[in-house]
Amino acid sequence: MNQLARDLHDLLGHTLSLVALKCDLAEQLVDAAPERARGEIQEAASVTRQALREVRDTVAGFRRPTLAGELSAAREMLGAAGIGCHIEGDRLDVPPHVEPALAWAVREGVTNVMRHSRAQRCVIELRRDGESIRLDIIDDGVGASNLSAGGNGLLGLAERLAAAGGRCDAHAGDPRGFRLSAWVAVHADSGIVAGSGRGA
Repeated sequence: MNQLARDLHDLLGHTLSLVALKCDLAEQLVDAAPERARGEIQEAASVTRQALREVRDTVAGFRRPTLAGELSAAREMLGAAGIGCHIEGDRLDVPPHVEPALAWAVREGVTNVMRHSRAQRCVIELRRDGESIRLDIIDDGVGASNLSAGGNGLLGLAERLAAAGGRCDAHAGDPRGFRLSAWVAVHADSGIVAGSGRGA
């Protein structure tokens, strides 16, 4: 049940935030640019239908997010929020057993940036870090307030990564911004310790 609750939290937090953004944008455009407003409403409806399919798959145990899909969604979601997005390492060869945990980390991290950071720019980096794949999501927003704003989502992410043999760390930047880092072992026997804390 805890796994299902985490999946639904991560899935719906991201999707409902995007739907809300598109509806807000449509409301702003309805008089000045009605055709653009209509397009935003249609996209919101499409995102909602996709979310319904994903909820059904999650409940049925079939939901396996892909890294490519989540990075693409991150670019769209941040753009809708007016936050510049730069992605590095999206062509990195990521083993199949590592991908779902990192995909969920992208979803949770980007949702927090969009909802809490008031950032202008977000960088998402993927790279090989010893025997692990490392993900960093870095924004230039308000920083420390993200620590409390992340709440159950960051706790659920830490649990999800630990179950995959990984860990995560989240901390404010200096003087501004916020960084979420996640590591997942490339090999199941590589000895990475699950948990949270400052990364290398």
